[in-house]
Amino acid sequence: MSPIFDEHDSPLKKTVIILGWFLVAVIAIRILLVFITNVLPVLAGLAFWLGPAVWVFWHAQKNSVARPFLWAVLTLFTWVIGLVVYLLVQSGNGKKNVCPSCGLKVEKEYVVCPGCGADLSSLQPTCPYCGKPIQSHWKYCTACGRKLGVAGDLENGQE
Repeated sequence: MSPIFDEHDSPLKKTVIILGWFLVAVIAIRILLVFITNVLPVLAGLAFWLGPAVWVFWHAQKNSVARPFLWAVLTLFTWVIGLVVYLLVQSGNGKKNVCPSCGLKVEKEYVVCPGCGADLSSLQPTCPYCGKPIQSHWKYCTACGRKLGVAGDLENGQE
């Protein structure tokens, strides 16, 4: 005999136990089908909607972008539009220099290559007056205040 049934169980009791287990199996299958047909699409839709916002938050934190939470909220509420705006704004921020010694891509503000230790100060533009680092789009030096460029040389009395 099986461990479910006792030797002295009547055929009626055996039938009730078998029907009980059959009912449990039918209910379990029904719950699984309800989950697959109703809950799973909702979860997939939620992941489809939240996915870009979660990715933007992760990417912004990884790349030290200012205000990653606000970028994620923008993407959460505007979805594809926020994602496209984030990608367009951040596309220019990822520019890197290449180490002339080992060829490693390095951040623009690095003065020494983390791969080989080469001096990278020659890759960073500096103010011709004070020698402080500047950015190529600046019109004035933030350290000495002089106007940068050829026209700036003439305006400051320099030749």
